Amino acid sequence: MHAIADQLEEIVQRRYNRWKNAELPAYLSKELNELKSAEIIDRFYQDLQLEDHGIYGITGVGTNRMNIFTIRRVCRGLAEEIKSRGFAAGQRGIAIGYDSTSFSKGLAEQAALVLANHEVKCYLFRQPSPAGELAFAVRYLHAAGGLLMSSGGEASGYSGCTLYDEHGMPVETETNLRVASYMEQWEDGLHIGLMNVEEAARTGRLVFTGEEVASAYLEDVDRIPVSREINQIMGASVRILYIQPGQEEAGLLRSTLLRSGFTSVHVVQDPKLQSAKSSSQYFELYDWRLANEAAAEMNADLILAFNPQYSELALSIKTEMGKYLVLSHSETAALLLHYLLRQKNNRGGSTAGGVLLKSFFTSDLASAIARKEGIKTINVTGGFGGGASLGKFCRSGNLPFLFGYDEDGGFAVGGSIAGSDAIQYAVLIAEMSAYFKSRGRTLGKELLDLYAEHGWFADDRIELTYRGLEGRQRVSFIMGRLSKDALRVVGGLKVEQLYDFRAREHIQLAKGKHLALDMPRYDALKFIMEDGSWYGLRPVSAQPGIQLFLGSHASDSLASRRKLAAIRSDVLFMLESML
Repeated sequence: MHAIADQLEEIVQRRYNRWKNAELPAYLSKELNELKSAEIIDRFYQDLQLEDHGIYGITGVGTNRMNIFTIRRVCRGLAEEIKSRGFAAGQRGIAIGYDSTSFSKGLAEQAALVLANHEVKCYLFRQPSPAGELAFAVRYLHAAGGLLMSSGGEASGYSGCTLYDEHGMPVETETNLRVASYMEQWEDGLHIGLMNVEEAARTGRLVFTGEEVASAYLEDVDRIPVSREINQIMGASVRILYIQPGQEEAGLLRSTLLRSGFTSVHVVQDPKLQSAKSSSQYFELYDWRLANEAAAEMNADLILAFNPQYSELALSIKTEMGKYLVLSHSETAALLLHYLLRQKNNRGGSTAGGVLLKSFFTSDLASAIARKEGIKTINVTGGFGGGASLGKFCRSGNLPFLFGYDEDGGFAVGGSIAGSDAIQYAVLIAEMSAYFKSRGRTLGKELLDLYAEHGWFADDRIELTYRGLEGRQRVSFIMGRLSKDALRVVGGLKVEQLYDFRAREHIQLAKGKHLALDMPRYDALKFIMEDGSWYGLRPVSAQPGIQLFLGSHASDSLASRRKLAAIRSDVLFMLESML
């Protein structure tokens, strides 16, 4: 044990000394010199890891922080991976975007100059770009991939990037592994060089883009509406309020809604967002009361909220009583699926044989709707809207993809849409509201009718946050312990199944039967009870921490909520007792 501690201390000290002796920008040098002993360990005990969704972390000095040297190391590895595909891939280049959060633009510029210095062409946006626009740019420019610099929905003080493939999808695990293996050739990014901006532009390795792509993107979005007639007739009557995380990106949102016929669009800004600590809290910490007051003044039908990348959204709707109700992402998905199927049936189309793609950590209301229509549900590992599962499925062509959603507020419709673009789905939600409004119904009434038909589904998520190396060890201990020693009765319900995505196994606990899961390894667990209620956990590397997801199903709303509360109480007590 002492040998391990001594070895860790030696690694930390060596890395710290490298940074002390390196030529750092003044702001990083100042931060480094002010570090206390305990902080040094947390800053240097590991390299910030490239994971399936990209690389994200607290902004600051050190190998375990997001900074210009971390992004240089990532892009040096990416350059090697691109060049390994041949000369043409480097010439096709990389589209690079960024959001309006702190540091994103600077990191995007660093990325472009590292790639240019290593013979990879770059298309760098002149202004902040939503995730959907960046994904579109990759396809529009025929690029070999893309990078989006963003907080990733994390708090102020976090930053990072998502890597996209040539289809405008977040890269698959295999590509990430190749990039990570190339990154291992450099201990850090301290001595990775950049190309001068003027030289990069003169040689054509750096091309600035923006207006042309934005114009083409808006034209592409024009194909999203399912019923243009409804939008033309009813669009002006749908009053929309949206909460704005980024001003420049929001301009594209407003333009998209206006082009689709929705002219009553208003905005409210929420300074409370700066205190968010995670992607889930971006929606949880919205000051919905502030938004509700503004919505009541204008008699809004919808309140829309977005993460900084505009890849995920949360929806609040006006109820029959005139109040506003924040929907879970699963409820929003169920309404959208219900609407799409209604339109398909109205036009004489068949829904049978299609596929609903959803993440394991969402409720099953949409699945119940799909089952009634003869639509198959396929569950994928978490974060599907920002992951590669959708792209892989769409390109396989085995079954027609109809609709998909994830636990974070990502949505996708049809195989032609790459990844999750919340701006496009805002248009669909507005259209859905217009359609039901034309029939004298609200989205709240439609949701109640869905519950009455399929039963009541409740779901919740909780973020457990720890700190530093000790926190990361706690997370690892909890996940390892739960896979072997979790409660067999939760909320008064017998636990019958365990999906251990870490071991790629589906375990029938009563029978002791282990079945192989045909999906990539994923650091998560899901437990299913005898009545279909469930809970699941996955680590969050950026904090570090654990995200806890819970779901219940019952015949009425009160029973469903009570069951969910009992499950939540037992699981939280179990986790606390483990520590």
